[in-house]
Amino acid sequence: HLFPNLLNARDFRTAASVLRESKLLAARVPGLTPEHLGRLDGFVAKLSEPAIVSQLLQSLDEAAALAGEAEVAEVLRELRASALEPVLSWIPSLSSPALRAVLEGVADRLASSHTEEVMRILRSKDSEALATVVTLCGRLGLHQAVPGLADTVVHSDPAVRLASVQSLALLGAAAALALIDKAI
Repeated sequence: HLFPNLLNARDFRTAASVLRESKLLAARVPGLTPEHLGRLDGFVAKLSEPAIVSQLLQSLDEAAALAGEAEVAEVLRELRASALEPVLSWIPSLSSPALRAVLEGVADRLASSHTEEVMRILRSKDSEALATVVTLCGRLGLHQAVPGLADTVVHSDPAVRLASVQSLALLGAAAALALIDKAI
């Protein structure tokens, strides 16, 4: 319950400190058992649980001026693959352009290093993040996402279909262009 409480209080300095110290303990204390290492890693991983990420982003959206603080950046750097979907879900509804830019950078980093999570979201037809992840695939040039975009190009939501065609056009690979031909 530590992270939700810290995030509700907008105490990003303490959250960043807890994350930093957890990582330092895991790296510097000799003789930690695998169980203890797992618990320390699990503590850091908890921050990336979708419910906690949503709470974090809501706190930031309500106090967007905090988005530029070093402690907030440190907390956001610790987000893992499981945070990608809630981050992408929040981006379109954010009220602050500065926060949107910060979170787009986080999403780009997560998507680039966790393409399996991108593919999972592309296969989730009901995901709130679907249109955003489709756009991200084109912007980042994620050619490995073309098979997932084959499904989104025929999605029931016109916004998802449009984003799919636009991303496939940006990708420009033969397979991507063949999917555009099918969509038309």
